[in-house]
Amino acid sequence: MNYRSHILALAVLGLFTLTPLGANALERSFAVVPQHGSVSAAGQWQPLIDELSRQTGIRFRFVTAPSVSEFERRLLNGDYDYAYMNAALFLEARASNGFRGLAQQKRALSGIIVVKADGPKRLDELRNEVIAFPSPRAFGATTLTRAELKQKQILHSAAYLGTHESVYRGVARGQFVAGGGVKRSFQLLPIELQSQLRILHTTKPSSPHIIAAAKTINRQEANQVSKALQALQHYREGKDALTRLYIEQLGPVDEKGLARLSAVQIPKRRKTRSLVFHVIPRLDEKSTRVQMQPLATYLMQRLEVQVGLVTYANMGAFEKAIYSEGRPALVNANPVQAVHLAKRGYRIIAQQVPVNSPEGMRGIILTREDGDIRNMSQLKGKKIAFGGNKNAFFASIVPRQLMEQAGLAGKYDDASRPGPVSDVIGRLRAGEIDAAGAGTMALNSTILQKKYGVERMRILAQSEAMPGLAWLLSPGVEPALSAEIKSLLLYYDDAAPGHTAMRAGGISGLRPATLADYKVVNKYVGTKNFK
Repeated sequence: MNYRSHILALAVLGLFTLTPLGANALERSFAVVPQHGSVSAAGQWQPLIDELSRQTGIRFRFVTAPSVSEFERRLLNGDYDYAYMNAALFLEARASNGFRGLAQQKRALSGIIVVKADGPKRLDELRNEVIAFPSPRAFGATTLTRAELKQKQILHSAAYLGTHESVYRGVARGQFVAGGGVKRSFQLLPIELQSQLRILHTTKPSSPHIIAAAKTINRQEANQVSKALQALQHYREGKDALTRLYIEQLGPVDEKGLARLSAVQIPKRRKTRSLVFHVIPRLDEKSTRVQMQPLATYLMQRLEVQVGLVTYANMGAFEKAIYSEGRPALVNANPVQAVHLAKRGYRIIAQQVPVNSPEGMRGIILTREDGDIRNMSQLKGKKIAFGGNKNAFFASIVPRQLMEQAGLAGKYDDASRPGPVSDVIGRLRAGEIDAAGAGTMALNSTILQKKYGVERMRILAQSEAMPGLAWLLSPGVEPALSAEIKSLLLYYDDAAPGHTAMRAGGISGLRPATLADYKVVNKYVGTKNFK
């Protein structure tokens, strides 16, 4: 039987009304939870959406979101007419927004834990490892999998990457030992990616995904769409559309299965809607913004919160802002500032790793390579400037200590002035000063290399390697959001959008850190140089 005969037969049976799709057809959004990138998801869902449009005479438009969290926010905000979502989210949307269930997958939902094809063979091998998940509230991929890991007493850390596909790719690259997903999203992967992975564990089955209509959709239209969805498996073109999505059948919503979800503990939805991002003025304001705006944009897209990047002309303005900040905030600060902020309830979550200096950062004394000064003793009576202000740790506090250790305390002309840390590099290059105090990150910054030729500088003295600049979260950042921010920062690598700009500023990446990592500060903050 051909396509038209199938449609007519189903229409006679009353499963739906055959309505031609005209230029003036009613348009509705059809939203799909983002388990994959938006382009691949659109290609996978378009045949079903086209079939639904032909059956109902309604022009359905595919939409999704950059991450699961943003999809949930938009759904609960009433942005979608129809939506495909997990059962737990449907219960929330029904209770708060009046969504009506139209059809549900027949096959139960199971979470999966994937590893590399040659990875761990037993679940207990994941103990104390970092495991990737799409988002804290992804029901099958996160809630079900983490619940079973907890039951089996497999302690682990979580990294939240935004989508199922990001998780699978992170595991395939070896970035994570394992990741959470669901069978359907795994089956939809390109074969070349899927072949690199292996399902290590499958959770117990739970209530599957549901297609629902917003309360703004009248009951007659909703019933028509419900019938059309449940009829798809009864004819070849509809079944083909379902098969492309690895959906065998759609049937009525199983209320008994939904009732059993009450026993599953689902993480609370976070409330924070905005975050201010303060960045220490190592570079001038324009360069700092060029370096950090891609990261701010990346965080905003992944977290679905407004991220306001704030840059500063000098260290004094920066310190005034961070010590008086009362909003949810992410702060990039030097070790001394980090210790002070920690005393105010801030939490250190990461430290910067300089390009070409995996051991950490150092305070240094620099002079021009083409100059006559070749050792510290020649700095007596010379004009020296230290970066930032007196509280700039690597560019001022530590280099001043190096001068004291060389017996030069009070024996040089201090030409320091307020400004970004990098300002002293330009002054040294211009011959305005004889030497400069800075941090080793300045030497690895391609921005400064192009601007001032820092690769043509001579290091006269340097400190021991110490933890790099700190990244902190204010007390106002709720725990769920803190976990997501920490994950995104620690795994903001070469594959992430905008990482090149940060690397150009001398930062190769971030690694975990706590207040204990910065105890070296005590060696310096007791000196007369620190105020």
